[in-house]
Amino acid sequence: LTVSGGMAATWRGSAMLSVILYMFCSSSMLVVNKVAISLFPAQNLLLILQLASSATFLWIMGMMKIFPVDPLDMNKVKQSWMVASVFLLNIYTNVMALKSCNVETVIVFRSLTTVFIAIGDARVLQGKQRPKASVLICLLSIVVCTLFYVRSESTEMMHSRSYFWLFAYMFAQTADCLYIKHNVNTVNMSSWGRSYYNNVLALGPLSIPWILSEDESWEHLAQQGSLQLLPLIAVLLSCLLGLCISVAAFHCRRQVSATSYSVIGNMNKVLTIIINYTIWKKHASELGLFWLLGCLVSGYAYSVVQDK
Repeated sequence: LTVSGGMAATWRGSAMLSVILYMFCSSSMLVVNKVAISLFPAQNLLLILQLASSATFLWIMGMMKIFPVDPLDMNKVKQSWMVASVFLLNIYTNVMALKSCNVETVIVFRSLTTVFIAIGDARVLQGKQRPKASVLICLLSIVVCTLFYVRSESTEMMHSRSYFWLFAYMFAQTADCLYIKHNVNTVNMSSWGRSYYNNVLALGPLSIPWILSEDESWEHLAQQGSLQLLPLIAVLLSCLLGLCISVAAFHCRRQVSATSYSVIGNMNKVLTIIINYTIWKKHASELGLFWLLGCLVSGYAYSVVQDK
């Protein structure tokens, strides 16, 4: 009994630590990326540094046999390039949306992806399952809250460039969820290996526009003050959080239920809003925050009724 109780206590402690670490990293990541891209306006270089640091970390962990990281293999590269392309599209449109909009606006459009993922889900498309009325009400609530949010924050989103990157991010997020959900199991690879392949394969396409861009050269960044201490700290912190979240998300998913993970995800967004509202004035209005919370509540209600 003592051994069993000790093992249970150890598991609960490990699960709690994973949840706390994941919540800290996830809730901070969006805000840190917003700060980083504001102080270091070189999206290609910023993403290259993040991807390279994550890939290097995973490679070292694989070489030391700490994590089961699949080594690079040409057959697996051929099977993984499409997943890596969707992953790259997702993170690139995310950072570009953050570059032109505030954090709350990005969260709202990310919440809207729930509607498109539900529509694109194979069970609905193939007619195997008719969506319940409660599900439709939750999805409609997300759409309504998004429309009222956009109306309340119209001055912040007045540029067509902002709309473009927000809708591009929404499309990329939807494609990421649907494609990985229905196709990633065809490649026999560990979760650590998938993360490693995504980071490595995404580096190449990002390197080309970075090399060709004069605005992202080290000389230009130095002239505009982007290589000073504060911007470099923001970049370093974004890289460290990217490393931590790749580890914490894996353990958190493994040790909690799907419903619990959904609840944690919504709590993360609330913490993100609180952090962003506290540190600076680049945030939504009180009315906008009200409609944003409406999106989050509707999204949480959707996850609950879907599981029933």
